[in-house]
Amino acid sequence: MKRWKYALAALVLAGLGAAYPRLGLRAPRQPIAFPHNLHLQAGMHCADCHRDAAVSNRAGLPSVRECALCHQRLRARSPLIRQVMDYARRGIEIPWQRVYVYPASAHLRFRHNLHLAAGLACRTCHGDMRRLATARVWKPMPMGVCIACHRQHGAKTGCEDCHV
Repeated sequence: MKRWKYALAALVLAGLGAAYPRLGLRAPRQPIAFPHNLHLQAGMHCADCHRDAAVSNRAGLPSVRECALCHQRLRARSPLIRQVMDYARRGIEIPWQRVYVYPASAHLRFRHNLHLAAGLACRTCHGDMRRLATARVWKPMPMGVCIACHRQHGAKTGCEDCHV
């Protein structure tokens, strides 16, 4: 009976692995080619824009008004900043595309706050954004990668710990 359960679990995991085609090393087409590296090299930190990461499941993004407040002071003439200021002037949030996308069928509940509280740095999963201009999937995250990391760090590995 136990072998049957393991065989079924292996089939389910293989099926889920096939359901993650969007997790290849890719950069989604963004409305503005946001230069993470320039912001970080200027002394900013991930949490300056992704403020919700420490307290929420999602990392969050600043509003276009927040971006405009900084860039009004900087008065840079770059085409990228002009694009940001145009969105702000029109009162339209920038329609950023998610980088890490999991299918709804995975019922995944990733929690940025728990990972940060455990001492994981953003670059562990997202790469060194000081060297990468635009956000992309730096490291594919199929379930096996997550479980291996959880085991390495002594974190929970039960299905209900990550899936709802």
